[in-house]
Amino acid sequence: PLNTIYKKVFSIEVVQLDNGTEENNNPSSSTSLSIPGFCNPMMTDQSSAAAARRRRRHSVRRVRIFFYNRYAAVMDALFDQLSDDFCKKRKSPVLLSLVNVPPECIIPASVSMSAPATTCITTNPQLQQYVNNPFGDDELGVSSPYCICIGDKSSMKLGDDGKKIRFDGEGRGTAMEIRLVEAPVGLNMDNNLPSDDVADGITMNDKIVSATSIRGGEAYFLESESRLLRRYLHMLKRQKEEGEIEFQHSVFNAEEYDMAAASGLRNDVQNVGVAGLRGTVGAARQSGNGSNTAATSEEANAENTDPNANSTSASGVIIRPRSVASLGSLSAMLIQGRRDAITVYGVVLGFSPPRITRMNTYMMSIVLIDETIPTSREVGTETEKELHVPSITLNLFVKQKSELPPVRSAGDVICCQKVLLQEYNNEPQLRAKKNSNIIVVRPREARSPEETLHNSTSPEDWSVSDGGHTVDLELTNALWRWGQRRLSTHPTMSPNCYIAISQVSDHVDNFEVSVSGDVTAVVTSILPTPEHLRRSDTPRGFLRLWDGTGPSRSDPMPNNVVNVNADQSIADPPEQVLIRIEKILNAISSAEHPDTTCVGVNAPLALCGRVINAIIWEEDLWNLIQRFGIINIGSFIRLRNINNAMLPSGSRVNCLSVHAKSSLTPLPHDAYEVKMLLKGHDTRLKRGVPTNPTSAILPGKSAPRPQFTTREASISGFSMLDECLRKPAPATFTVQCEVSHTLPASDLNSIDTLKAFCVKQKDGSAVFRFALHIKDTSAEVDVICHGKVAEGLLGMSAQEVSTSVAKCTQALDTLKVYSSSGSVCEGKIRSVMGKDKRVYFVLCSIFCITS
Repeated sequence: PLNTIYKKVFSIEVVQLDNGTEENNNPSSSTSLSIPGFCNPMMTDQSSAAAARRRRRHSVRRVRIFFYNRYAAVMDALFDQLSDDFCKKRKSPVLLSLVNVPPECIIPASVSMSAPATTCITTNPQLQQYVNNPFGDDELGVSSPYCICIGDKSSMKLGDDGKKIRFDGEGRGTAMEIRLVEAPVGLNMDNNLPSDDVADGITMNDKIVSATSIRGGEAYFLESESRLLRRYLHMLKRQKEEGEIEFQHSVFNAEEYDMAAASGLRNDVQNVGVAGLRGTVGAARQSGNGSNTAATSEEANAENTDPNANSTSASGVIIRPRSVASLGSLSAMLIQGRRDAITVYGVVLGFSPPRITRMNTYMMSIVLIDETIPTSREVGTETEKELHVPSITLNLFVKQKSELPPVRSAGDVICCQKVLLQEYNNEPQLRAKKNSNIIVVRPREARSPEETLHNSTSPEDWSVSDGGHTVDLELTNALWRWGQRRLSTHPTMSPNCYIAISQVSDHVDNFEVSVSGDVTAVVTSILPTPEHLRRSDTPRGFLRLWDGTGPSRSDPMPNNVVNVNADQSIADPPEQVLIRIEKILNAISSAEHPDTTCVGVNAPLALCGRVINAIIWEEDLWNLIQRFGIINIGSFIRLRNINNAMLPSGSRVNCLSVHAKSSLTPLPHDAYEVKMLLKGHDTRLKRGVPTNPTSAILPGKSAPRPQFTTREASISGFSMLDECLRKPAPATFTVQCEVSHTLPASDLNSIDTLKAFCVKQKDGSAVFRFALHIKDTSAEVDVICHGKVAEGLLGMSAQEVSTSVAKCTQALDTLKVYSSSGSVCEGKIRSVMGKDKRVYFVLCSIFCITS
């Protein structure tokens, strides 16, 4: 209705719950809308459900509310914060109240009419509603002939010297107040209300919007308890006690209102919509004990003015001092034109390595999140929507690289003091100034899978990058704990940009197929390029990565590199990766509240999938990897904006390229993408995908245990492998087969092969543990060979590998005989059940019958 005097609009439709005349039998304490002609929806007729529905059609009012300009931006941000339970499933009730609505805000609703303009229908609001829906709606009632319009300064004046008219009652002594809260799902499920104890434990906060909040830059206030929810529960309880029929919950129909198209008068009206801005959070507002809810927002704004107020987490809600802005409030600050220096705290989602600009300064970007930003949202057109992970970017420009903050991992907390707020691509962005303080805070002890979540506000327990400035450790602790849970339960990158190693072609004639995007993988090797071979056009080093996808093989290593893991094992993925995965899965399964994502996922005995090379071109990124040690073998990382390339030195091997515009971020062990990676790998193993021949085998503490303890199956004659792969597998069986290769893969001309077959036990002694890949005409399978059986096969003990060259040579000759083409072996095999509920086969004895 006010499209000619405002530029932005956001509209909702509400269903009235009461007429604002009763709350705890105190008519003066009403916080609900009271407009003449609105009737009480409480039903008392129990004789007929149909009659009750007919009565409800005309007693429950559907009211359209229009918010303009700053009110539109704030309400749009609030609705953008609502959960999927409301936005997609429409399960959670959303409650709204209006207090002190001035009379000029009540305007006849404009209804599209097909009747001639001269008829009385177009001038009578009561007739208009019946033209469109004369009988009302069973669930939502009858549309009110009046609507409510709320806005700040409009472009309309009274007289030449008059002030611009407002539609929010500002300046009249009784300011209007808007409250909004999303109630829990199933609050009145099957007409069963929660008990008083349960109701008291529900921690919700009313969002309060007023002329003061939108003018002061805070967008809205938070109240420590929800009066709306308390009143709603009181109404439901009273309804149940009186035996009245259940009526429809408060339902919002938040939709875009294309005002320009509807009116045909204005082409410059901006439709904010329901996904235009992110949510905003202002300072906490403590609720008073008085019953009068007409207290002004100015009084509420004065209740928490101490800039050093304690920043604690109350009932799971992170509360900030007035001097600290939330990331979600930055959009509203931009709308209000604020460009002054601010202080914010955020959790690191990702960061770019330092790089030098054309102005010979070092630049670094840090991607931040906090609890006021939605975990995800859809962007794009109606036909092509993509899932986006909202965040705020902080850009830093310094002359000396040492001035950059030492960010090391996703989950670090950043305190940004005196940073500038600016706009980039219609989104808020932060930029550090010369006098800005960027402080990185993380627990002093690195988080490991075996430890519980850090929870301390003691300075001795935190590592602070700049001790010369004060950091709010209570706020830091709350944000760090929230960040760890956020990274564990929600995606950290858009799935539309995700690529897997399996998408990188391994064929030498397919280099023209371009692949680019983001990869989550585990580091299996770190391969620096020797200093004497480095030039400006050569890589600084290589990472070898595994994500459980692709063909089960390891790409050849680059030429002229130093394998920092060579002294431990030549297996790839090495033993450290399997141990790391086992610790992660054990920690997830033994948690107080186990994650359902990894239910049934156990530590694998060996790994399937491809190991690929990733080229690191940038010196600064390689320094972070090698000099500062931000990652190790077994670390899970996220690589952003990478592409495929040909491995240098002329080899036709496809690999990944981490270039100047790429970024590398170490991830927590229980990050969302890490758990999805392990779950996907477990699914492929259970599907029967063969393991990587070069993969190490999980050490003895996770060795499989016998599947049959009470009986042994008697096998007469020989069995075929496909018979043994059926369920249930026989306890023991004898086969005639060929040995195709070993796991880890072996070079039978090198003694290093036998070293790869050795693993260290807890007492420091070494034992043989490897596998033989055998096959017959029906199937093929991996058979574990360890302990005395392995020593008998090789004719030596594990301790003799480093002392007797003669025995090593003899053992290699034995393996050549067993694996040579045309050799037939006879082996006795036992089936065992592993911790992951999969059947494995263990060699009991073997000899070559053709030698």
